[in-house]
Amino acid sequence: MDQDGTYRVGVDIVPGNYSTAGPVEGRACYWKRVGGPDGQTNLDNGLTKKPQIQQIDPGDATFKTDGCQPWTLTDAPPPAAPGPLMSQLQLRHYLDQLNGMAGASGNGQLPPY
Repeated sequence: MDQDGTYRVGVDIVPGNYSTAGPVEGRACYWKRVGGPDGQTNLDNGLTKKPQIQQIDPGDATFKTDGCQPWTLTDAPPPAAPGPLMSQLQLRHYLDQLNGMAGASGNGQLPPY
């Protein structure tokens, strides 16, 4: 996939793992997998400025790409999804940052929910 567009799985592209070096200069790379029983369900998507590896499954209907460098079929596996522990650690980090900013502005802690 060397240009922006929506590609039909099994027609325009074969299922498999695809990689891109990231966005075209000055842009962000957006991608979206669509499938499901109705062929209209958003399965996954992303907006990034980093290289990507995405798995396109045989049951996917389409793969959309916008602002990305060419996608090429690869043997490399997609990165593992972060587990719940990683998500909790990331949330704690963000909350600590927000509390730090609130303290630096003279407001002290953020108000409770």
